[in-house]
Parts: sequence; structure tokens; C-alpha cells
Amino acid sequence: MLEVSSAGTAGGNSYTLSSTGGTLYANAKINTYTLNVNFTANTGVSSVKVCKTSGNCSGTNLMGTVSSSGSSVSSLVYNTAYYLYPSFSTNYEFSAWAKTSGSGTLSATNTSNPTFTIGAGNGTVTVTGKSSCQTSVSGTMQAFNPCS
Repeated sequence: MLEVSSAGTAGGNSYTLSSTGGTLYANAKINTYTLNVNFTANTGVSSVKVCKTSGNCSGTNLMGTVSSSGSSVSSLVYNTAYYLYPSFSTNYEFSAWAKTSGSGTLSATNTSNPTFTIGAGNGTVTVTGKSSCQTSVSGTMQAFNPCS
């Protein structure tokens, strides 16, 4: 007689056991999590792409694009590093990243394209932009456009 436990967990992964004709099968499920991305208010961040590989953020390498603050990208695999690529409105540029809550590790806060490694739970990061406009001028000028 073959006794089978129908479901459980091992090493944080779930499994299901079934028996057919005396053969035992295990079906494992990879844990996936969500990365929430927030934009600091009024700092020019327009979107953030989350990618599998550096420098290639299209096709199957693109996991998702967050285009409004508080949105997220799901189905990210535990213990995997994903690349973050922010875009900014005209006259804005990168300022800083911060890991604001949840599980996972942000590789750097002062580079525009860090990685976020998914932990055993959902994570949240915040990206901040800053004005790239010139704010002061020296000398005599006929007209001054701070963003030219």
C-alpha cells in the first residue's frame, strides 16, 4: 500500500504529490512575488521598466512597466535580481532610489539603474527625480530660460 500526503511545503516551495499506478510524482511550484514601485511626488518620474537582463529591456526580458506611482510588477522569482530602468519627464533626471518596505535587496540608491533582488515576499521601492534645469546664472544676459 502506498500512502501519499497530498500537499505541503519544503524549503519555502509548495508541492503536490500524487500516485498513478504505483509511480509517485511531485509537482513543484516556484514562488513568485511582486515589486511595488512608488514615484516621489512632483519629481518628474514618468515610468520604471523592470527587466531580467542589463541593457536589454524588451521582449521576454521586460517583466513589466510601472507607469503610475504605486503600481507593481508581479511574477518575479525569489532570489533573482531584476534591473530597474526609470524614465523622466522633460527637464528632469534621476536623483535617488530607496527601498521603502517589504522583502528584497536594492543594490544601490545612487545609480539610475540598480538591481532589486526579490526576497521571500513582496518588496517596495521608491524612485525620485530632480529638475535638470539651470537654476542660477552669472554675468549679463538678455533673456534667461532655466531649462534651455
